[in-house]
Order: sequence, then structure tokens, then C-alpha cells
Amino acid sequence: MDNINSSPYENLKEGDTDPNLGKEIKFLILQDKRFIVYIDTNFEIQWNHTDDLKTGDDFGLVLNRVASLESNARFITDEICLLSIKRQIAEGIARYLDFLSFKLSQEIHDVVEIEIKALNKKISWGWYFNAAYGVTLVCLVTWGLLWLIRERVSIYTGQVGLEVILGGLIGVIGAIISVISHGDSLNLDANAGKNIHITEGTARIIVGIAGALLVTLAFKGGILFSGMRFSGNQFADLLAFAIVAGASKRLVPSLIGNLENKALTKKSEHK
Repeated sequence: MDNINSSPYENLKEGDTDPNLGKEIKFLILQDKRFIVYIDTNFEIQWNHTDDLKTGDDFGLVLNRVASLESNARFITDEICLLSIKRQIAEGIARYLDFLSFKLSQEIHDVVEIEIKALNKKISWGWYFNAAYGVTLVCLVTWGLLWLIRERVSIYTGQVGLEVILGGLIGVIGAIISVISHGDSLNLDANAGKNIHITEGTARIIVGIAGALLVTLAFKGGILFSGMRFSGNQFADLLAFAIVAGASKRLVPSLIGNLENKALTKKSEHK
């Protein structure tokens, strides 16, 4: 913003229009004869100062930090929360202009940066986990309903078909356990948008279900654990393996690799 020779900053108040910038002052941060810092009606931070106020080269660093903080906070849509963040960012500018202190400015901007990161994590996690929880709930309800009417369903699908369906759906338990247990390692950014987080959360659960379905098919087809005998209930064992498959990131790729090797071996034997 361009400096001006003189301006009645000290007489401006909230609701007034800044004669130099043409912006309506919604929230006044700080003002005196030398400068003014405020937030306009579009929630944009505005500032200006007279030529009498000599800023140092480090003021450019302050403004760069302001631009970075505003960019990182663009995911915030709640006006109250956004206003709180904007006020703190603007306060950093005001501290510099008032005291010409880069240190004072950075102290408050450091606090704002931490708050923005915390909000980013909270919001992005909310989108991601709510999507994952939603798919999990639907699958578990579907599993429960199918179990209650399993005799009727088996008429159309057959007993094996029913067990395959139930085995695939139960993998959602393993998938959601994996999502929760690996939450700390997630690299999410709310600035990427809500839709991509919903897609990622949903996809992670679907991948777990697909893995459980593959293991269930392999189990029922005699490909998996074909040489082993289980003393307990075979269907319960199937569900346990399906849950593990839904949670594991290595089991399914390993199974696919084994199936490929077996297919290649059989192909070479026929040559």
C-alpha cells in the first residue's frame, strides 16, 4: 500500500470509510496520528501509515509473514473464528507500526501460526474421520440386517455367497481400526478442501472392505490356509481373517503377489 503525507487516522472509527483506501472499517485494531490498522467489511486486513513513520527493512518480512498466515487460514469459513485469526494477524502489524519492533510482531504471529495449525488439524480430521465413520456405520448396519435375515438372503445368494458378503463387510471393522490407530501419521491439510478429505476417508474404508472381500474369497476358495485345519467355528475364523485384512496394509498385497506367483507357476507347468 502506498504511504500518504497526512491523514486524520486518529479521528476514524468503526463504520467510517477510510478516505485513502476507500474501505469501510468494520473492526478497528489500532490507530494514532501516524498509522491505522483495521479489518474491512470483507474481513481483509488493511493498514496505512504516514511518511513520518519510518519503517525498517524488516517490515517487509512482517508483511510476508502476514501474507503466509492469511494464505494458511483460507480454509476457515466460520466468521467468528476467522475474525479472531484476522484480528491477531492484524495485531502483529499494529505492534510493529506502534513500536517498530520486529520481535513483538513475530511473537504474536508465532501464536497465530500455532492456532491456525491446530484449527487446520481439527477441521481436516473432522472431514476425514466423519467420512470414515459414516461408511463404517452404514456397513455395520447392513451387516447386522443381513445377519438377521440371513436365512432369506441365503436362498438367493447361497450359503457361500452370504458368507462372502458378510466377510467383505466385516472388514470395515479392521479398516476403521487402522484409520484410528494411524491418525497421528496422517498428513492432512484443510486448505485442500472438504471434498478431498471426504474422498480419502471414504476410500480408506472401501479399500479395507475390498481387502477383506479378497481374503474371504481366497479363504472360501481354498486358496488361503488350504492346508490348515481350524478346531473352532470356520465362519468365525473367516470373519477374524477378514477383519485383519481390512486393517492390514501388507496382507492383501502379499496375497495378491502369492496368487500371481501361483498363476505363473501353473502357466509354466502347462508349457
